[in-house]
Amino acid sequence: MVWAIASMVIAITTATGKTAGNGGLAGQVAAAPDAAAAAAFSESVLWNFGATSDDGANPGSALIADNQGNLYGTTSFGGTNNFGTVFELSPPSGQQKLWSERVLWSFGATADDGGVPAAALIADQQGNFYGTTAEGGGRTCDPSRVGCGTVFELSPPSGQQTQWTERVLWSFGAIGDGWNPEAALIADSKGNLYGTTYVGGANCQPTPPLNDSGCGIVFELSPPSGQQTQWNETVLRSFGAGADGSFPRDPLIADNQGNLYGTTSAGGANKAGTAFELSPPSGQQTQWSETVLWSFSEGAGGAAPAAGLIADQQGNFYGTNQFNGGKENAGTAFELSPPSGEQTQWSETVLWTFGAKGSGGSPTGLIADEEGNFYGSTVFGGVKKDGVAFELSPPSGKHTQWSLHVLQSFGAKSAGEHPSSLIADQQGNLYGTTFEGGTKNDGLVFELRKR
Repeated sequence: MVWAIASMVIAITTATGKTAGNGGLAGQVAAAPDAAAAAAFSESVLWNFGATSDDGANPGSALIADNQGNLYGTTSFGGTNNFGTVFELSPPSGQQKLWSERVLWSFGATADDGGVPAAALIADQQGNFYGTTAEGGGRTCDPSRVGCGTVFELSPPSGQQTQWTERVLWSFGAIGDGWNPEAALIADSKGNLYGTTYVGGANCQPTPPLNDSGCGIVFELSPPSGQQTQWNETVLRSFGAGADGSFPRDPLIADNQGNLYGTTSAGGANKAGTAFELSPPSGQQTQWSETVLWSFSEGAGGAAPAAGLIADQQGNFYGTNQFNGGKENAGTAFELSPPSGEQTQWSETVLWTFGAKGSGGSPTGLIADEEGNFYGSTVFGGVKKDGVAFELSPPSGKHTQWSLHVLQSFGAKSAGEHPSSLIADQQGNLYGTTFEGGTKNDGLVFELRKR
């Protein structure tokens, strides 16, 4: 099986989260947002969810796209069974002037089907999609939830078929297993899938108000081999041992040596989240080993990483924190740099502190262009209080600080509320979803087009 994770995501970001930008960038908190940058983009609503009784509702994750410009994503609710959907949005063709939507799958079709997908999809070269659902799967983990979550495959029609077909590859919730996956998957060249679950695993018992058991895991799913017919799961890490991180809710990235990198939203030395590396066994080892690269702390640096990492060619990582950073407690964008010279520890640089002068709060994931600019969104804040889309640019010329430009302020229902992470096409146009807003207040898909 040959995977094409990156080719299904348009332009400047890859599904593994690697940046295409320059490395070694450094800076401090910058000046006020530049209003002129916002004028360079205009928003178009491509689809309002809730258009029909079986349409999806409340998309919460980023999109992916194919080479024809079709967009694909998930909604957390809606669909025939109100357990969410996978959808396709197609651009106008011929005499059409409007984008068109097709619901490829409505979750909850059977008792052991997944439900409530919360993450983006990935795709292979055959056009199959792979993703996770936070609930469903047939196992009971918590009376307040319908199942413990799944990993699924969605395949296009073949032969005489006219409908897409879904296959549940794994149902979470066995003893020692994780459950409630909230992050997108990644895959290697052998077809193995890797991801995280927010809770579950062998370690730690959260304190109230969390009633969930376990602090989350990193897992590997391997396709059947030989005479096997079922996928196999291996728990690579159960979080929560000692000063370890806990509650991972974001996607992983991988390097060429097979090491995995990610974040946890809590735990660590300061109980405010971590950035970690997981390395496969080597020599006589039989277990994966974890290294905590950075323990976040409440304060200026920011706490509770809100999205996965992206990396440059020099091995620096970039990401966002959901909280702290300044008096607004609105989060940060950060750079983590590996040790150099005689250093033995990683170091953190705050690139931007959110919340000031309409720059938004609770940032989501970042993407990057070839000039080293980052693009992203915030779930809250901004002039209209319901999030912004932004560009974060490195120092240039005589400037020594990073600068943030608000490209769009969300909040009017017609423009959407609470945006997802972004993707971009080769022209620099940005695409995303909003969890609420739109004509039915069920969310929408938007484009920010360069003027």
